[in-house]
Amino acid sequence: MFREKYPKVTFKIQQNETNTLIQLVREKTLDLAIVRLPIDLEDFDCLMLGDEPLYFVTGDAAPGTLTRTEESVSYEAIAGYPLLLPSTEGLGLYNLILEHFRSRGLSPVIIGECSDIGMLIELVSSGFGASILPETSLGRHTGRSIRYSRIDDPYAVSSSAVIWLKQPFLSKAAVNFIGTLRAGAAGSGISAEARLQ
Repeated sequence: MFREKYPKVTFKIQQNETNTLIQLVREKTLDLAIVRLPIDLEDFDCLMLGDEPLYFVTGDAAPGTLTRTEESVSYEAIAGYPLLLPSTEGLGLYNLILEHFRSRGLSPVIIGECSDIGMLIELVSSGFGASILPETSLGRHTGRSIRYSRIDDPYAVSSSAVIWLKQPFLSKAAVNFIGTLRAGAAGSGISAEARLQ
């Protein structure tokens, strides 16, 4: 939709950790970034992109299969597994996952962290450990030997947002991109909420 309306706009797309993307926006290297929440939004305006469920992921599926189980799993059960957490300590998704355990008085067995979701899924598939991932992360990595189950908590969700600096100037392309996202979300019934201060 955006490319049709603004065919001359070019993009510089960077995939990176949330902290790095935040820094690139602060340095004005990037106009916008799509990041996982929660993060400190004090310096930013944002457009919320919505929530997606978190899944517990293990490597005990048949070789070459991505299997969704219908059973949900509790944080109490997950706490007994060696976990590789996505993201990096101190960042949104990492802290969100740990907070879910802490709020239940649980101390999970954290054996590592990995900001590269593809590598994390390979490690889980090999049996190195288990993980907790947002739904969209699973859909991009089909063909892996993993089993995933929804976590039995309605608050086991991850949120994403488009962020930009609170500043008097934002490029016309960035303003139009944000407008297109808002219009697309409104037209699809998806909730896209702006937070401007």
